[in-house]
Amino acid sequence: KRSLVKKTVGFILAVFFLLPACDQQVDPLSELAIPPDGQMLRACNDQKMWSAALLRESLVGEWRWYYTYNGFTPNAARNTLERNTVVTLNSDSTLQVMEAGETTYTTRWSVENVYEDLYGLETTSSTPFTLGHINLCDDLLEFDDSNIDGDNNFFVRTN
Repeated sequence: KRSLVKKTVGFILAVFFLLPACDQQVDPLSELAIPPDGQMLRACNDQKMWSAALLRESLVGEWRWYYTYNGFTPNAARNTLERNTVVTLNSDSTLQVMEAGETTYTTRWSVENVYEDLYGLETTSSTPFTLGHINLCDDLLEFDDSNIDGDNNFFVRTN
């Protein structure tokens, strides 16, 4: 009888302490590789068979800017999470950039083939962060503008 009581109490305590852990959400930002592995992202992107339409569909959503890098100034590479910059690509072809909760840019967007199997965003007005060709792998996105000495900007999907 004592053994049954001990088991019951042990079970109740285990449930009491473990149940709250089930409700905890894992923050995707906490699992980001910083600096990002650009080569892995490009290799993953290259395995996809993108078309402009498929890539456009895959890009719709909110993207949090988390890292920037420029090959000419590698010491200036930085984690950008503290800037709290989010680029939203909407299915109605509108693009919105929010920095620290304030809208700083709005424009229209489309995906354009820029060269062979490379795609980029075409916007109706200049928008920072989204210049260069697109590398997309799951929930990681890079706008790679290094071919013209620009920045490589990395994003993670937030929705």
